[in-house]
Amino acid sequence: MGKLKKLPSGRRRPLTIYEQFFEIEVILSERFPALDPFRIRTIRAREIFLFMSRLGGYIERDKEENGEVVEKNGRKVIWRKAGDNWF
Repeated sequence: MGKLKKLPSGRRRPLTIYEQFFEIEVILSERFPALDPFRIRTIRAREIFLFMSRLGGYIERDKEENGEVVEKNGRKVIWRKAGDNWF
């Protein structure tokens, strides 16, 4: 996550672990309406982290398969499947 919370004094501080968990709950609730924050809290944390890890991998694979722009070594590359016809 790595986000910083702005304090009233104008300084920033890292989010607490509880704030980070809440952000995860909000992100999942927005992406999957069937998962509300109360339901997410009943699921084991390990399952949530596995789900998020797999979801991230799925999103990256989907981008690559659809020929979307992917960043490799700091350069943007467009991935497309090669056709079977060489002529």
